[in-house]
Amino acid sequence: MQEQLNKKAKEYLENIYNEYSKYMNMEQLEFFNKLYNSDVVIVENNHEAYIQNQIESINNDSTLNNEEKTEYLNNLTVPIAHGGRVFNDNKIHFYPDTIKNELSEKTKICEAILVHELFHFFIRPEYMDISNDYNSYITEGLVDMCTRDF
Repeated sequence: MQEQLNKKAKEYLENIYNEYSKYMNMEQLEFFNKLYNSDVVIVENNHEAYIQNQIESINNDSTLNNEEKTEYLNNLTVPIAHGGRVFNDNKIHFYPDTIKNELSEKTKICEAILVHELFHFFIRPEYMDISNDYNSYITEGLVDMCTRDF
C-alpha cells in the first residue's frame, strides 16, 4: 500500500504543480521539489508513536486547564491519516488499520485522502490574531475547497 500511495502522490503532485505552480512562491516551489523527489507517504503498522505524540502535546499545552486536558485525552482517537506537522517530518502518515474494510477498499479510501493531505503542504495561510480553532477551520476550508476543485 505504501508503494502504491507514494506512486499516486507523485502523480497528484505533478497535477498540483501543473495547476497551481504559477501561484507558488520560490520557497513553495523548492519545497515542492523536495516532496516530489522523496517518498512522502508512510503507512504505519501501529499507532503508538501517534498516540504518544498526542498525549505529550495535550499535556504540554499551556492553554488547556486540567479538566480540558483530561477531556482531550479521554477522546483521543487515531485518524486515518495526518500530515507532516504532527511529527515535523513532512510525511503523510496513514493508519489503514483504523479502516474496517478489505485491503483494496482501504487503499481506495487512503488514495481519496491523499490529495487532501498533499494540499495541506501548500495551503498554510498566515495566521490571524484570533483563536487557533478559527485558524484550523480556515485552513481546512481552503484545503477542502482546493481538493474538491482538483
